[in-house]
Formats: sequence, C-alpha cells, structure tokens
Amino acid sequence: MIRRVVVMLVAAFTLVSAQGCSSASDADSCVFQIAGFGGYAVKMTLQGSTAGCPATIGDVWYNDIYAAGGTQVGATWIWNSGSDDTISTPRPPSDPAFGRGKFTNSTPDANMICTMPTITPFVVRSTTPNSTPSGTYTVTNVRALGTPVYTGQQFVADVTFTGGTCNGGKYVAQGMTPPVQCTDNVICNPFTQPSNAINTGFNQGCTKDPWTQQAIVAQNKAIDIYNNGTDPAKTPQPDPGTGLCFLKEAFPSLGTYSP
Repeated sequence: MIRRVVVMLVAAFTLVSAQGCSSASDADSCVFQIAGFGGYAVKMTLQGSTAGCPATIGDVWYNDIYAAGGTQVGATWIWNSGSDDTISTPRPPSDPAFGRGKFTNSTPDANMICTMPTITPFVVRSTTPNSTPSGTYTVTNVRALGTPVYTGQQFVADVTFTGGTCNGGKYVAQGMTPPVQCTDNVICNPFTQPSNAINTGFNQGCTKDPWTQQAIVAQNKAIDIYNNGTDPAKTPQPDPGTGLCFLKEAFPSLGTYSP
C-alpha cells in the first residue's frame, strides 16, 4: 500500500501554523511547509569519502514554528527527524530531537532564496529496521526557494552526520515537500486528481534509489505513530517497487514535469 499523507504534530508545546493557506500579507515571507502538510523527503549525499559513512542517507524531516507571538517574522523554526523513535512521547522544547533555526531575512532575496544559516543539532534515535541510522544531524547553510510560487517547498543544505560507524560525514541535503510515495512517474504527475500537492514547477519524478527506503520508513513510522499507535520497531516496511517522487537535478531542480 502506498502511503501519501501524514498529519503530524512536531512537539508537545505551543506551535503556530505557518504555511499552507497563507494570507496575502504572508505571501512573500520566508517560510517552510509545516509538519501537517507532510514534511520533507530528504536525500543526503556524501561529499568526498569519509570512512564508515554511507554514500547516501534518506529521511523525512518535519518542522513548524515555535510560538513567537503568532507571527512568522523572526520566528524560530523547529526541526526533527521522522526516523526518531521517541517522536510519539510528550517532550519539552529542550529535547535533543528538535533543532532550531531562524531565517536571516523575513523575505526572499533577489534570487528567490531564503537563507537559514544554522540549525542547532538534532538527534535521531531509531531501532526501526531500514531506518536512518541513530546519530546527530548538524545542519548549516539552508537555502530554500521563496516567493509565493515556491513557499519553501524545496531546499538545499549542508549536513554533518555522526552516528554508528560514521564520524563527521559531510553531506549535501536536498529536501522536497510533500514526500509522495510512488511506483511510477504517473503518480508524481502534479496535475493528477486528486492532487498530490507537488509543485508544478519542479523537475521531479519517481525514484527508487536505496535512500528512498529509509525516507519511506521514516514517513510510515510517523503516520503509524500518530494514526495507529504502532510500536516504531514494528513500522511496516515499504512494499516492493515503492519509491518517492523526488528532484532529478541539483538545487534548484526546476522545469516542466514530464512522465
């Protein structure tokens, strides 16, 4: 069964809904898509060669605005990994599963880019088979596509990952929302009905590369924890032949969809 939608709360403390149905005054603000819209499929590609580090890591990241007077401008954004097993438990804002970051500016620059220089490190604690390894993400240099056309639906970032046999692996992460599971390119068609909510301007299609399995497990885990109360260690594995709709080129992967 292909799973497409996850409605998810990021934390057990006050959050402010930021994006999805933004007002006209918010349209040019630097924002990310909040967790309730599905999170981001994230592909991390190792730069160079670091002994013990996987060539690619897949995950699904979720975020939302930590309460900041009900406004996006100057807000702190909360990040966490869908691969984290402790996501179902009430946790205080100080929990290491949550990273935090702020945009440099409240509106995109002349190149349509919104920049978040740093996100405080956040951990992954996972016992689920085929999930992202347990460890810590240190994320810097986040650049997201802004403007009302893109509203933060695609980003690129530098990531240092330490966990298991990998000590300080340097990765480039690409993220796209929503994380739509697929078996073929037809499912990734942004003009399909009902809508899959993928931006029509993204050059993307169905990929079944190994990293997608880790990302799908993270997505399935989040869905099951919140909808079914499933033990994370028993998260259903991806069906054979299942992949993710994802970007085909380096950031910004823009173009016209073609099956």
